[in-house]
Amino acid sequence: MKKYILGTLGVAAVLLFVNSAIASTGNFTSPLTSAFLSVDLNGGNIANQNATTEGWGTSGPLGPDNFGVQWSPWGGPTGTGGDGTQLPSSQSSPTVTATSISKTFGSVTATLSIDEVNSSYYSGNTLNSRDRGAPSGTANDADMFRDLVFAGSSGAIQGQNYLQLTLSGLTAGAQYEIATYSFDTTGSHSMNWTATAPTEENNKDGWWDGTADGTFTAPADEQTITWTGGGATQAPAIFTVTANGLGDISVYGFGGNGVTGNQNADTSYLNGFQIETVPEPATAALFGFGSLLSMLFIRRRK
Repeated sequence: MKKYILGTLGVAAVLLFVNSAIASTGNFTSPLTSAFLSVDLNGGNIANQNATTEGWGTSGPLGPDNFGVQWSPWGGPTGTGGDGTQLPSSQSSPTVTATSISKTFGSVTATLSIDEVNSSYYSGNTLNSRDRGAPSGTANDADMFRDLVFAGSSGAIQGQNYLQLTLSGLTAGAQYEIATYSFDTTGSHSMNWTATAPTEENNKDGWWDGTADGTFTAPADEQTITWTGGGATQAPAIFTVTANGLGDISVYGFGGNGVTGNQNADTSYLNGFQIETVPEPATAALFGFGSLLSMLFIRRRK
């Protein structure tokens, strides 16, 4: 009987792990080490970037990071491991503006876009980026955290200036874990991520409570990443998402404290993201059953 209970608990533990998302709490310790795609967004004016950029190929001099993760570059100078693309930046020469950018990594296409109506920076509605330099106080994936893409704050209600990250080319109906990393070493901010799509009220997109004043209501799955200027880099928001019939998944990020009410918007940040496949329940159960057989075999030999 004891052997059977141990085996059952083993299977249950595996299934619980597979179907649970990891909350974004605490300081950064490690990226997803089983991700099949890890992307580092290399922001800022690439003519002024001289430090190492995450994303060197496996044949390059740097290779994977100190966790064994190989980051794929999106933007950044080729001389330091980037792909040579100038991401939107008000500090580049010439200035690059865009409300949506896309890049294909193997069979997966990533698209990062903003709410064109409610996100703004300076005089135009556009994405923007910066290279802040390596964060102080940490050596773990400092290259990934050093630069970012952002949407400037606008309007009185948080959630209006959201970033939308869509990954396409996935298997329809399959489950994936997606991790989003947000950090900016120059200031203290809160960044919220959700897999709940925004709604529209009074010609404004966002997360609303349905009332006429358009008060923000936090999505049920919201995860908030909060950091202080010059403080430690933070753990990512991680969601388990099922790809739709087209093989797409989307997550959304917006600046603000994430609390229900009519709070001011804040800037939205994205430094990088990862995606990994969630094993099907049958596969997880088979793994648990194999563990059970192993325990039974060991106990019988004893």
